[in-house]
Amino acid sequence: MRIKAIEEPISIRPLQQNIDRITIYGSNSTTPIQTNEIGRIVLSGEVTASPIVYTEKTFIGLYSQNQIQSLPAQDISVQTNLSYAIVNRSENPVTIFLEISPNDKDYAPDSEVTVSGFTTQALTPMRFLRYAKISFQSAKTDQSAIFDIYYQAQSG
Repeated sequence: MRIKAIEEPISIRPLQQNIDRITIYGSNSTTPIQTNEIGRIVLSGEVTASPIVYTEKTFIGLYSQNQIQSLPAQDISVQTNLSYAIVNRSENPVTIFLEISPNDKDYAPDSEVTVSGFTTQALTPMRFLRYAKISFQSAKTDQSAIFDIYYQAQSG
């Protein structure tokens, strides 16, 4: 509490609701805090709660080759949780590259994993940029793999 000035004499008596007043100001120092008729603080403004939004994209029956191929980029700017699941449906391994970009043009490597035959692995970006995409190629020359990739994300 800050007292700006004291005028003499100071009345030392119990405060009375119908006579005395105290005004409390918020952090902007210009608008007093409002109370209702029984003295409770009146809250104003909007409170919003964002619902959780689930996003999924599925890429089934992908076929790896010796050259790198890419899936469409995902805008991950509003995602709070995201991951890619890679399900290898063949005996040959596939190498998966997770790349990130600030502008959907210039991509930087984020992480890489080789998924063995008939296994499933999950991949999540280690760093944040607005876009993410998966690229892939056969882990062994001239040994293609068939696999599925699931992109799943939550926001909110």
